[in-house]
Amino acid sequence: MFNRATKVERAEATVGIERAHLEEDAAKSFHGSAGETLVDFNRASSPLIETVTRPDFKTPLEAKMFLQEMRLLVRALGISDGDMEKGHMRCDANISLRPMGETKLYVKTEVKNMNSFRSVERALQFEIERQTELWNAGTPPSVGSTRGWNDIEQKTVPQRLKEAAQDYRFFPEPDLPPFKITDALITEVRAEMPELPSKKRARFEDEYGFESAAARQLVEHEELADFAEHVVSEFYEWAAETNPDADQEEIKLKAAKLVSGWLLSKYLGALSELGRLFTPDTISAENFAEFLNLIYQSKLNSANAQALLKKMIETGDRAEHLLESEQLSSADESTIKQWIDEIITEFPEQVAQFKAGKDALLQFLVGKVMKKARGTADPVAVAELLREKLS
Repeated sequence: MFNRATKVERAEATVGIERAHLEEDAAKSFHGSAGETLVDFNRASSPLIETVTRPDFKTPLEAKMFLQEMRLLVRALGISDGDMEKGHMRCDANISLRPMGETKLYVKTEVKNMNSFRSVERALQFEIERQTELWNAGTPPSVGSTRGWNDIEQKTVPQRLKEAAQDYRFFPEPDLPPFKITDALITEVRAEMPELPSKKRARFEDEYGFESAAARQLVEHEELADFAEHVVSEFYEWAAETNPDADQEEIKLKAAKLVSGWLLSKYLGALSELGRLFTPDTISAENFAEFLNLIYQSKLNSANAQALLKKMIETGDRAEHLLESEQLSSADESTIKQWIDEIITEFPEQVAQFKAGKDALLQFLVGKVMKKARGTADPVAVAELLREKLS
């Protein structure tokens, strides 16, 4: 079962599994533009699991999201990295159209060996359009066929007619006895399984208040999800110490918002700019929670917080230490009010025009205060205090 976020008809869908079987990977063929074929045997005989689903998908987006969920599962269970572009996971997608209202399945077309989620979605969308034209022309597909996806031309190309089941010459392996799965074994395996992605997403939303998009992004990377949990836990402690009378539900919502914005956007973005990947020891969870608490207490404005975050990445030092050494702390309200009084004295003409209704001059006055503050004041807070003073 998997959930969907946008542009889909069903909020939730269940996909049945027809069968899953072990086989050996075959050599890979590369068909050249001049008609030549090269064969790569490097992957031959590698064991693989082929999972065959029931025809339960309604749209190409559903197929793509199922594959993304499958990758999360194999990663969570330690089966594989599931990287499609590296050949750890591939997809053969079958598709057929039928008149609205009918329930029987018509002749299917198989698109072979796609190695990206985007390719699967685009190939199926192309096939919908191609087969729709055939139906509208009165010549729907009458025989099964296999096609390949040309990513450069963004279209499927014919390869061969589709074999029937008997053409595969399936027969039982005499040296492998049947393996019976008992209820006791199922219970034992379930007890040893880690928390599965779908359960973790739901828990992140319910327990921590993350929005569904943020929960999904976190759960896609196990180390990132674990780090986020530790950060939230540490943040609760910091918030309780600095503001013991604060409403707990408010702290929960604020923590989710801060972690979503600063961990998923700002922190990962800063790492990318520096050419680095996320690791949980670049900034410890405790240090990151301390950093978020400084923002929560309005001791850091957005610009200074981003500068401090980069320093934390580069040095690994604590947020409080860097706040003092880099002189990035936000000015307190009394200091800002003092600057405002000075600006009012220095620019009486603009102040008079603002009081007379020329609202655009507020930004001029804010800018003058910010110049005095040298990045230590929040412009939104400055604007509010100016309005209050001049009202």
